[in-house]
Amino acid sequence: MIKDTARIEEIIQEVFDSPKTVSVLINTRKHIDQLRETIECVMSTARHPENVEIIVRADEDDESTTSQLHTLPSHVKVIVGKRDGYEGAHIGYWEMTQQAVGEFLLVFTDDFVVSAWVKMTSYVSNATIISRYNGTSGW
Repeated sequence: MIKDTARIEEIIQEVFDSPKTVSVLINTRKHIDQLRETIECVMSTARHPENVEIIVRADEDDESTTSQLHTLPSHVKVIVGKRDGYEGAHIGYWEMTQQAVGEFLLVFTDDFVVSAWVKMTSYVSNATIISRYNGTSGW
């Protein structure tokens, strides 16, 4: 697992600069506005946005989110499932991987936004697991 934030951003930018397909998996709960910002960040920083697939998973008991999912961009795939909590977040991500078609899978939280990515000219050559600690307890 990579914990160096600068290196994580370099790897993500490599993936977004690549002409290969990318699936971005986002679990969300009660953060519809932050989710919109995350989707905008992803799509505005991708060099090949046509190759980016976004899959969002919301908890079925989260009325504040599920009632607003129809307002997301039409290209976003949506899954609504059982609430698994922070400790069970991997279950939601697993569900999203079953629908993902990208050559790369990026796992984001619903409040992941950056102002700019570090640009790199090389492409990702090895599968790499990356993690970004966002201060959420239980992760």
